[in-house]
Amino acid sequence: SKEQGTKKEKAFASSSSSGGGSYPPMSAVAPNPFMSTPKKTTPKLNQSDTKTVSQNPFTLTTKETTAKSPFTFPATNNGSGNDSGAKNIFGSGSAFGGGVSFGNPNAFGSGTETKSFGFANTKNSTLFGGFSSNTANASPFRAPTSGSGSALGFGEPDSTTSPMKATISSTEKQATQSSSSGGSDTDYKAKLAKFYEVHNPSKLTSVDANLAKYKGKEDELFRKLYQKYGLGPDGKEKAKPYLEPGGNGPRVFMDLSLGGKAMGRIVIQLYADKTPITAENFRALCTGHTPDENGVKRTLQKTFAQSIFHRIVPGMCLQGGDITRSDGTGGRSIYPPNSPDYGTDAWGKFRDELPFMGHAKRGLLSMANAGANQNSSQFFITLRQLPYLDGKHVIFGEVVEPGEEEDEQQVGKGMAVLDRIMELVVVDPKKHRPKNECRVVIEACGQVM
Repeated sequence: SKEQGTKKEKAFASSSSSGGGSYPPMSAVAPNPFMSTPKKTTPKLNQSDTKTVSQNPFTLTTKETTAKSPFTFPATNNGSGNDSGAKNIFGSGSAFGGGVSFGNPNAFGSGTETKSFGFANTKNSTLFGGFSSNTANASPFRAPTSGSGSALGFGEPDSTTSPMKATISSTEKQATQSSSSGGSDTDYKAKLAKFYEVHNPSKLTSVDANLAKYKGKEDELFRKLYQKYGLGPDGKEKAKPYLEPGGNGPRVFMDLSLGGKAMGRIVIQLYADKTPITAENFRALCTGHTPDENGVKRTLQKTFAQSIFHRIVPGMCLQGGDITRSDGTGGRSIYPPNSPDYGTDAWGKFRDELPFMGHAKRGLLSMANAGANQNSSQFFITLRQLPYLDGKHVIFGEVVEPGEEEDEQQVGKGMAVLDRIMELVVVDPKKHRPKNECRVVIEACGQVM
């Protein structure tokens, strides 16, 4: 048996060395597993051919890798701040962390601005989910997103949004803005100028500023304007839910001056049949007398005489009647506090008289207030239609226009007096208060008998 075994081993060795035999060809000498493998020699490369071996994707890359990811972007927009070449999305200048790698303290919600897909401080920073610090187009009605630590534009997606989703949404947004501005056939400037010419000429100087504020959102601007001015969705007049102004009652007068110079008399027709509480309050403050609960004449300590028009808004109104402070923060009615008959509160401010009439023309007398059912002594006279005040202020009279043969003491000079004042008065453009040398004073007032 030993001889047979020796013969088999010799036959196996000879067949292995000659390439034959029933076993697959292997190395002539079996490698010893405990011996080190000889090093392979490789041809020495030139310095220009040197490339780095692929590194761990979670470490910073110092040189260009051999294989570039198909999701990298040109070096000029990679967010790394240099032109060293395109970066892998998991390395420097990546979409995940805005110029830093995973694990870096500045990634994901850092105190610095995150730039998605590597876009940094370029005009295209809003592409592919990027966030621009320019908020000129941001809706002013939407608060900025907070809590992520990044400076996000109003209404923009945050850094956790899917890149593909952010790409689609931002591309759609740009297409919408393009079609709403340059690509639209609508001339918004001419449209807005025409609107203000009809409804509020004093706003014509703000056309460019309003369009810049609502760039890309012009339809929203006009929707708000239509609502503010009481128009329908198409910008046309809609059915008026408020009564046409008008009524009967006593007449009162006011002699006005501007900077100490007499300007003339206006006579006001009160609507006592429609608004008896409001009309009586105004009449008494003009005459200085009012009957008490027993019908006895009572003298008032404060009246409209020597009070001023503290607020004048060109193209809108003249406001006065603050008989206590002369600055719009005061006023006092003739009615007792906490009276159920007049609906007064603890300060004597009385209720609104319904139904409301509409501010449908110039020359109307309306109550200024601090909210619903907060009427005291302040009033204003309209210089044009003010439909956005309908339902908020009680109209209770109007300036009477003189006829050809009527006595001026009975009808005054009408709105011509107020028009002359508006030509001469100088007001603060922000607070709308007349300058000291242009104070408009009610020199005398009373009831026309």
